[in-house]
Amino acid sequence: MIIYLENAQCSVSISLHGAELKSFKNRRSGYEYLWQADPTIWNRSAPFLFPNVGRLKSNTYFYQNKKYQIGQHGFLRDVEFELKQKTNSQVILCFKSNQETLEIYPFHFEVNVRYTLEENSLSVGFTVKNRDNQQIYFSYGNHAGFTAPINPELKFEDYYLEVSPKKSRKRIVLTDNKEADLANAFTEERFPLRLDHDLFKQDALIYQIEGMTEFTLKSDRDSAKLVVSFKDFDYVGIWSPYPTLGNFVCIQPWCGIADRVGTDQQFENKFGSYQLQEKESFSREFMISIY
Repeated sequence: MIIYLENAQCSVSISLHGAELKSFKNRRSGYEYLWQADPTIWNRSAPFLFPNVGRLKSNTYFYQNKKYQIGQHGFLRDVEFELKQKTNSQVILCFKSNQETLEIYPFHFEVNVRYTLEENSLSVGFTVKNRDNQQIYFSYGNHAGFTAPINPELKFEDYYLEVSPKKSRKRIVLTDNKEADLANAFTEERFPLRLDHDLFKQDALIYQIEGMTEFTLKSDRDSAKLVVSFKDFDYVGIWSPYPTLGNFVCIQPWCGIADRVGTDQQFENKFGSYQLQEKESFSREFMISIY
């Protein structure tokens, strides 16, 4: 089922499957800003990542002496949400843990996703609530892919990413096994980042961030641009597929990261994860603005 929001400037579509954003279109220019999930390249548009960001070592973790297996980026992107509330400008979707999720993630929880459209901006809110009688552990992120070129008459390489504030950032590389190599993280001053498919030969570019951060996807050859802004996230992943090429780039705010090199695979000890006590909630929000 698809849910729609629109105003005089923009139209948005959201799937109940994974609570995934499927379209964000400028009604005046007709430009589509979201990748349209071509299954021959990448069959998603903007999935949520939960309860893990990235890959666990051998897709495996241990909790209270029991072994669990869970795939890259978790399972939330593949479950069906319920429509909790809808107005002309806002949609709230909900998912609660069930017997199927408990078999791979042994915690009772509730997730609410909120989309709010105001003028040319879409706010994406995420809240996880601990419904268990014990502490729960998780990571969270989003994996939105944005069309590049925005103007279909241009090409991928005509676009670049600006970041604000302008400063050097610590970059974390992934090993061939998709583990975070924290020992070899290095400081990099790379922005503005001009898009080139070869940038992603070694997978995502992962940067540590703090405070309010803003990424702008733009071209000097066209006025259309997209801005992703957020705060209270720990990392951002910049990704486009390689060697299969797609005309999009993902800007991914993360609270969490893949298993680090040398992990003991104990879920309580997972680097970068979050913990919630009984009845506590965790919320994050990011904004997508189109011009």
